[in-house]
Amino acid sequence: ATPSGHASAGAALAALLPGVAKGCAFEFVREPGLFTGRAGLMAVAGALPPDGRRAPGVLASVRNLSWHLVADEDRLFVPGAGLMRCSADLATGAAGLLMSLHYLSGGTGETGETGGTGRTGGRDGRDGSGETGETGANDLLELLTLG
Repeated sequence: ATPSGHASAGAALAALLPGVAKGCAFEFVREPGLFTGRAGLMAVAGALPPDGRRAPGVLASVRNLSWHLVADEDRLFVPGAGLMRCSADLATGAAGLLMSLHYLSGGTGETGETGGTGRTGGRDGRDGSGETGETGANDLLELLTLG
């Protein structure tokens, strides 16, 4: 294969991205999980150009997360695979859903990087001084309130 062959293959794949983004932003998704549900779809859609994490379909998916959550007093639970029981694992439950929200709020998990807002400090709520700040929490709150 020649370099021009790679370029044409890249262009062909790039042409598929709008369809992939549309497929990741369905209004109705049966399960909430990261591997086979809404959390994974919105994370993938959030990684795609041109709008990425702030694309209308991504924000609609965040808004629609409430359809999946089960409230019990002051707690929220995430139904797992098959919606048969609540789950806290990465693939199908709360851990994966929270990881997806962390990514969409600009989180990287690495201290000292900046996210999409241009602020300094880690996206995990740390400002680089070792003290926990409100930066990461504010970004997540902004995402969840679609603000």
